[in-house]
Amino acid sequence: MRRSAVDRLAFEFRGITALVAASQAAPRAHLIRYLRAIINCRFVELDQKRLAEPGAIGNIDLALVDLDSSGPAGYELYAQLRQHAEARTAPVLALAQSERDRVRAASLGFDEALSNPPAFAELQAATLRCLGRPSLVVVGS
Repeated sequence: MRRSAVDRLAFEFRGITALVAASQAAPRAHLIRYLRAIINCRFVELDQKRLAEPGAIGNIDLALVDLDSSGPAGYELYAQLRQHAEARTAPVLALAQSERDRVRAASLGFDEALSNPPAFAELQAATLRCLGRPSLVVVGS
């Protein structure tokens, strides 16, 4: 029996994997706690050391990058995500304290640029906006 596109999506769905990049453990733990309250997903945590590791990205569906703690490595990670075949379409949310850094992140193409640390409601709204975009749904033949 041939499955419809909806049936294939439902049958093949394996859950969401979120990448959380921050050089310090406390901001990562805070973001993961918030994300767990928003969506049920698996996490890939990247600290300053792992940001530079080849193959650290993997297959992800969403990325949060703390630009304040990761610095230039956060922008490099964004570039890597956009070139990585399995993560190219994943929404990437930038977190930055300064308005200047949020504007820069938005101009570079980050999907969302949030305050750091983000309020729960701000992160929730941005996450749901990003994951609800029809462009993220890819249906194979």
